[in-house]
Amino acid sequence: MGAKREKSLAVEFYGDGAIHVRGVSAVYGGGKRGEIRGFSKASRLRLWRLLASLDFEDISRGFNVYFVTLTIQADAWEEKQDMRGLKRALNTFWVLLKKKLGEEMGAIWKLEFTKRGVAHVHFLLVTREGFKNLKPWISKTWPRVFMKALSFERGDERIERMFRASTNIERVSGVENLLAYLGKYTAKTVENVEGWTGRMWGVVNKAFLKQFERVEVVQLDNLNVFWRVRRLCRKWVEKRTGRKYTTKWGGLSGLWVFFVTKSFKQDFKRFLMQELQRA
Repeated sequence: MGAKREKSLAVEFYGDGAIHVRGVSAVYGGGKRGEIRGFSKASRLRLWRLLASLDFEDISRGFNVYFVTLTIQADAWEEKQDMRGLKRALNTFWVLLKKKLGEEMGAIWKLEFTKRGVAHVHFLLVTREGFKNLKPWISKTWPRVFMKALSFERGDERIERMFRASTNIERVSGVENLLAYLGKYTAKTVENVEGWTGRMWGVVNKAFLKQFERVEVVQLDNLNVFWRVRRLCRKWVEKRTGRKYTTKWGGLSGLWVFFVTKSFKQDFKRFLMQELQRA
């Protein structure tokens, strides 16, 4: 199948945290995917849309949100550099994590590399589990599954170091802090990586997270209205950040606006309705 092209203009509201303004004939997906060798711009957009579609205010009312990093000792990775073994370790880890936390959990993970080329994994975790119980379990479980998947001996000094310091867990409090994490989470693309990487991000227990999706779409068929909406977004971003906001158009690009107040969303909707009535 070929790429799908949008025939209309649209502004999408994702929960209470983001707006995506997209233009005419923006290309979304399509075509046969080849061997995955990094984190492309298209993959980053798909991750953005998933993250932005979740209502984190709703999530935080009943669950804890953690930002977790799983690291690997550099010398251990440089010896093996077994990406398929790492993926086996991750798959085992997600199975064990879900078994421990039950059905009321969800995670969105992303694979990254350090400047030395050492792999590590970040993931956002939503669960009712408290920090005191979660941290020691992850700190013990991750080195064990990594060791087994990549065939390291239990007494290997590098694995012992992983038991002492291979994980970092931070509880994310507040939507503003969460958006700051997400900005770093998807800030850079990694393309043309040497060798196979497989999927660079994924979702654990998607059915659980799906209940928090809340997307509203306003179709804008009038080009003048679209550009006025885009200018409003840019003006608001520049006012908040104090710097010019530039957008590269074409392909999968668009304008993302992240905000944390419901009042702006209401004002924005009011503006759209007024402009649509004038069009």
